[in-house]
Amino acid sequence: MPSSSAVAPDDYEHVHHFVCTSCWDPAQLEHVLARKAQAIVGGREAVLIIDDTALLPSEEPGRCRAAQAPEERLVHRTKPEIALEELDRMMRSGVTFGCVTADAG
Repeated sequence: MPSSSAVAPDDYEHVHHFVCTSCWDPAQLEHVLARKAQAIVGGREAVLIIDDTALLPSEEPGRCRAAQAPEERLVHRTKPEIALEELDRMMRSGVTFGCVTADAG
C-alpha cells in the first residue's frame, strides 16, 4: 500500500479529498493510518479527544444522497451515537488509549 505522500506529497487537502471522495473502499488506508497513529501516540497513556467540529452530520436526505452517503446511514444519529460508533471503529482498528472518567461531583 502506498503512503499518503506518494498520493499527494505534503498536501493534507489532497490526501483528505483522495480518501473521502474515491470510489474505492478506504478501509485499507484507514487501517494503515490507524496503525501509524497507534505507533506514534497510542497506548494506555494516550488521551483520545472527540471533536465534533470535524464532522458536519446532515439529516437532509437530498444533501446526503448528493454526497453519496449509503442509504443505511440516512438515519438520525445523535452526536454521542456518532462518537461511540467512531470509538468502536477505532478500537476495531487496534487503536488503544487510556480511560479517564469525569467526576460528576
